Amino acid sequence: MSSKTLKEFAQEIKLDKKKLEDKLRYQKKVYGREFGTISAGIKYLSEEEQIAICQLLNIPIINKSFGDEFGTIPPPKSEENIAILQERNQELKNQLSDIKSDKIYLQKQLSSEVTASSELRILLQQALKQTEKLQSDLTELRTENSKLNAPKKTEIEAVNGYSVTTEKRNSDIAKEKNYNFVDPPKKPFSFDELHPDFNGFLSEFLKYGQQTGNWKISYRRARRLARAKREEQKNNL
Repeated sequence: MSSKTLKEFAQEIKLDKKKLEDKLRYQKKVYGREFGTISAGIKYLSEEEQIAICQLLNIPIINKSFGDEFGTIPPPKSEENIAILQERNQELKNQLSDIKSDKIYLQKQLSSEVTASSELRILLQQALKQTEKLQSDLTELRTENSKLNAPKKTEIEAVNGYSVTTEKRNSDIAKEKNYNFVDPPKKPFSFDELHPDFNGFLSEFLKYGQQTGNWKISYRRARRLARAKREEQKNNL
């Protein structure tokens, strides 16, 4: 396998030339590795450089010209390529170690959170039990307090007796007051006081009939007054 231009190598590994240039530029910037030699403004890659690039970029080699008759990639032929591979291998190991460390840290965090959650649940249960006990004690205390403050039977009877006596006494006083202050019955008015202008049946009949024009009502009125006059005279005898 002979040296190839950057463009030819990119076509052979089926990679865009610009992407390949970017990858090589990254290797130079980060790791200080530079691939290829420039001749007449064109960059050429040697056989060793082509193999090293394929191994660094994990690009499968399908062309037998890169290896032996079975297509196997030969091992690097220079100490520089070996150092590059060893360095990359170390980087991968470091990344794997970091991943393992992160995994252990996350497991510890998860375990601590689970433990904290369990402790919090236990504390909550204890607080609930204490609250229930305090509630029970408070109920018992209220019951005892009610019993102590409740009046005894004798006290109730004494109070009730006093109330009945007081109520009866007040009732008697009220009756006495009412008796003392009741007005004496008034004497009813006499017929003459109620009807001073009444001069007999005929006179009342004519007078009221002329005033109202209703002789029928006037007749009834005069007869009623005359009857009341006779009854009063009869009662006074």
